[in-house]
Amino acid sequence: MRIIAIDSVEYNKLCDLIEQRMGFNPNRANWLDLPWNHVIYKHYENGSWNTNQESLVNSIFKRISSNLLYAIDWQHDFFEFLPDEDLGHNYTIFDSERCCNVFFPSYYPNGDFYFFFDANYDFGLFGNPFTREFKVYGEKLILEFDSYQQELGIVRTKYVRR
Repeated sequence: MRIIAIDSVEYNKLCDLIEQRMGFNPNRANWLDLPWNHVIYKHYENGSWNTNQESLVNSIFKRISSNLLYAIDWQHDFFEFLPDEDLGHNYTIFDSERCCNVFFPSYYPNGDFYFFFDANYDFGLFGNPFTREFKVYGEKLILEFDSYQQELGIVRTKYVRR
């Protein structure tokens, strides 16, 4: 796992990608306008995902790819990681450059927008904490989420074709 420094060129490129190519704007009803076919899921349970549900999502990422993923805690820290690292729920790491603990985002958006996508942009999971909504793209990831709806407490609400 690697922290992507907030003041780095890489951080700014990822921000531009999310805002411009993926159409992210937290102030719109359509908060993310993905340019790819994607599915929207709604979380119907109270609260966020538990440790087992977080582990299930991580195992899904491990099954579909061995590539690096980006983990984005919008307007906070960005990371590059491998799902095989099994970072666990509520994982923190000490950032020696800033002399502070940094929270690695959970897969469930707990208070902020959390985004997870592979470095080749083949698939991604985007969560909105205010609407309790997920947008998922990439055929393999969609199939996995479809098959685990009950375990994750989500329901498929819409397919968006691009």
